[in-house]
Amino acid sequence: MNENPHAVWAVIEPSGLVVSGHCTCMASSDVACSHVAATLFALDAYVRIQQETSSPPLSNSPRSRRCVEPVCDISYSYPNKRRKTTDENTRHPTPVIPPPTAEEMKQFYDGLVSSGAKSVILSVLPGYCEEFTSST
Repeated sequence: MNENPHAVWAVIEPSGLVVSGHCTCMASSDVACSHVAATLFALDAYVRIQQETSSPPLSNSPRSRRCVEPVCDISYSYPNKRRKTTDENTRHPTPVIPPPTAEEMKQFYDGLVSSGAKSVILSVLPGYCEEFTSST
């Protein structure tokens, strides 16, 4: 316990979004270390305790907007990228494309045969695979 404590800092937006964090330890030269994580954890716990004991959460605080989701549904992408992806999906919904008909599939396979290329998919399809059998 003779070592001096590491200096830890973090940039946090008023909304609660952590923009950056750093520590003076050796591990923090490339990535955020456990000192930064512990500091953020302690800060979050302090803010939660203060909110619970002093007044109801503010309507725009991150705590009041937080909802519980199954782990499989949580997006771990950066918030700005997640927002952009969500905005793109709401503006341009993905069209529903029906599967091809049997006639369309036959036209596609016939087109592959007439191209002259030996497509691997044809080697497993009845009516097209005979060209791929070896004549030994």
